Amino acid sequence: KRLYSQPIFTMSKQINYYELDKLDASTFKVLLENSIQRIEKAVDCSPSLDSLANTLFSDESVSKLLMLLARLPVFSTDFEELLKDNLDVLNILKKLKFFVNLKIRETIYLLVKLAVASVDQDEAAKID
Repeated sequence: KRLYSQPIFTMSKQINYYELDKLDASTFKVLLENSIQRIEKAVDCSPSLDSLANTLFSDESVSKLLMLLARLPVFSTDFEELLKDNLDVLNILKKLKFFVNLKIRETIYLLVKLAVASVDQDEAAKID
């Protein structure tokens, strides 16, 4: 005999945490460029690390970028093809995918390095 003869209906909603979003290259590029501009502006205007953290994490563009990265397949060939011209940026974005597992200062460091690497790859290599 079966334990359950009828299906069980619940009011709960299933959330698929591991279903990744599809990469829309043009939208992602625009968001990345906007976020980099916002990061550069925050670095210039913030007198302290606390102020920089508040500015970066309260910025809508940067927040959207981080949340989107967490949902994108950053290890796919499409994503790698999109950023093949700047491997430093690709490397940083792959690390930022897991920003929720990083310390706040590590995330800030990667965001600042992202802004530098988008302009000057040699300078970004010196940051390490």
